[in-house]
Amino acid sequence: MVDGDQRVFIYHRNGMEDLVLQAAIKGNGSDFGMVLPLPAVPDIRKVERAFFDDLFDLTRTRVLQDLSEKAAAGAGGRMQEDHAERERVEVVKKDVVGPFETVVLKAKKMDALIDWLDENKYKTTDENKALMQSYLDKGWFFVAVKVTVEGQKTGFDGRAQPMGFRFPTKEIVLPTKMASIVDKGMAFAIYVVTNSRVSLPGFEQQGVLSLARPLTPEELRRRPNLTAVFDADVLLSPDGGLAKLADAQRAVDEKQLAEFMQNRYRGLFLSKFNGFFPKEKLAQGDVIFKRENILDESSVAALLDQLAKPPAESAVARQLLEAGGSEQIAAVVKGLHHTDYRVRRATAEVLGVISDARGAEELVSALKTETDDFVKSGINRALQAISGRAIKSHQVDQWEEWLKTAK
Repeated sequence: MVDGDQRVFIYHRNGMEDLVLQAAIKGNGSDFGMVLPLPAVPDIRKVERAFFDDLFDLTRTRVLQDLSEKAAAGAGGRMQEDHAERERVEVVKKDVVGPFETVVLKAKKMDALIDWLDENKYKTTDENKALMQSYLDKGWFFVAVKVTVEGQKTGFDGRAQPMGFRFPTKEIVLPTKMASIVDKGMAFAIYVVTNSRVSLPGFEQQGVLSLARPLTPEELRRRPNLTAVFDADVLLSPDGGLAKLADAQRAVDEKQLAEFMQNRYRGLFLSKFNGFFPKEKLAQGDVIFKRENILDESSVAALLDQLAKPPAESAVARQLLEAGGSEQIAAVVKGLHHTDYRVRRATAEVLGVISDARGAEELVSALKTETDDFVKSGINRALQAISGRAIKSHQVDQWEEWLKTAK
């Protein structure tokens, strides 16, 4: 039985998502089962029980900020093989994650998927089939989860072991539609960390936005249960470009690598949603998160000016630009032409943290005209973070060649 609010954590950046789930359930371990649809094959891992406790503490101990600112006999044989292929359920991978046994499935026909689930003792209903069909039509994968023989020795009274799923996706994904099978609906506590504030259109009355603010690297580093999930994730991207850059820097300059790694927790924004999600609303489709622009052009200009102040005074301005500047690239790049060299350098660093290719052309242009070596090194590091290439600041011709491929 569902018993309490379901805890969800989402971390999305560089085209990769970490989704951590912790079910609040009650009953025998042998009865627990879950089918989770995902858009790609995930890496699955155990997450420490204290993970969500740390998240709760993180969102409880800070003052909330308002940042609104595919011969006939032969042919017949071929067709029969194709038909068999369409009917087959492919077991993509299997994992044991703490007390759970997980199987990632790929199916082309709903009947075949239901047969597999029935054979493996997953209870299904007509309502389940209709919901799963919508994901099948989109070509998604299904993660089937149940308790291991060892895990069945323990009953569930409270919160289960959290599970983490990492997979590539351009958009933030939370497959809540399956939750509509529960009578009335479900209560959720949802934490979303990405490079902008997010909202839940249509859930204003059910999901309560209780927190929306930038995260600091220091806050994450002090909580090892959180960094175990975050650690190196910023280096993950579908093409592996950022990881290649880190390897290149490791081979050439350990100090530069250290600084690059220190930046992996920067430019992150935390949004939290708490509330009850009714069955009717969940049945309409998955929860869709909307990225919100928290900065307008005038506020960006004011924040850029603040970057000229001493580090202690400019830290908040930089934090806001790193967390919300991806929605105002055109306004942020103006800082590359500021009269103060500290603002030009800091702007380049902010663009590197944002890692958005839309600012690359302006960075290359600034690299060609900049005379201050301190600023040039900052511009070059920003280009390295965006491109995943270890090109030097004096190799402007190579940056121009890369820019042609990036457009």
